[in-house]
Amino acid sequence: MCAFSLRQLRKNPGFAATAILILALGMGASVAIFAFVDAALIKPLPYAEPNRLVDVDESAVLWPRSNFSRADYEDWKRMNKSFESLDVYTGTGFLLRGGSGTAPVPVPGDA
Repeated sequence: MCAFSLRQLRKNPGFAATAILILALGMGASVAIFAFVDAALIKPLPYAEPNRLVDVDESAVLWPRSNFSRADYEDWKRMNKSFESLDVYTGTGFLLRGGSGTAPVPVPGDA
């Protein structure tokens, strides 16, 4: 059976290339989907109580949601009386965990 399959693939190189390409794309998509599911749904966030995390940013007339400078962060951290701690992050979106699971949520203004 194997010899027959190889003989047929050798006789039709266009079909062989198409079959190999389709298999490679299918395996690549499977790996990418598993990696996303593993990161978003299986591994917990690296915090003791991730449901208590909040995002804090500043707003201005031209930028309703803007980042703030290192000096502003240091001031916020020094004057903080509401939060247990403050930290800095960068990213293009968030993972939002709800009753139906975890879903990626894009940040407004991101492409």
